[in-house]
Amino acid sequence: MNTMRRARALQAVIYAPPGQLPLWTTACVEHCASMGYAVFGLIVGDCDGTNWNDVIDLLARGVAQIAVVARREHLPPDRLPRLEVTAEAPLVAPDRRRPRRAGMAEPTRPHVVPGN
Repeated sequence: MNTMRRARALQAVIYAPPGQLPLWTTACVEHCASMGYAVFGLIVGDCDGTNWNDVIDLLARGVAQIAVVARREHLPPDRLPRLEVTAEAPLVAPDRRRPRRAGMAEPTRPHVVPGN
């Protein structure tokens, strides 16, 4: 008797923008197939990014373990939570900075102390 159980495939949720939906969903489905993921479902993005919360909900509940998008640009830029990779970070953050008031000092840069 074989007591080994087959590992269940990871569940992926696809998040795609509404424009050119067949193109992007095909790319994501093909990626999932090549990685051995089972596609749980598709969430079509909207203009204000509120549908991203549905993706987060599926991940948080463990229904899906992976979110797949065809291009990084398809993600809402102000989504939370989000993962940021420093090697890919823009040099200047998106306009989230508060305007400086007259007479305020320039912001200081972090000081890096070399190891001993």
